[in-house]
Amino acid sequence: MRKVEGGIQKCVQVLKANKLDALIAIGGDDTQSVTNALIEAGVPGVGVPKTIDNDLNGTDVCFGFDTAVMIATEAVDRLHTTAQSHSRVIVCEVWDATRAGSR
Repeated sequence: MRKVEGGIQKCVQVLKANKLDALIAIGGDDTQSVTNALIEAGVPGVGVPKTIDNDLNGTDVCFGFDTAVMIATEAVDRLHTTAQSHSRVIVCEVWDATRAGSR
């Protein structure tokens, strides 16, 4: 089931109206599933996996994931320093798609 009724056909029409030869789609699960549906509908294209969740089948590491881990690690390091200098406890939650109900 698609999120928008007739959405794939509308995308195909827009691509044709704009005389686009092919589609390069960069994104996660939703992007890749729509790209696959467009390819099945006759649109030449390729899907490039990119997600901070690192949860796409057929990939070892998606670009975006390493950056997300690096930024989260840096933020936790800074929080640790702040907590230590003020003799405080700080609780930090890092978002995890597998625990956010998306899977």
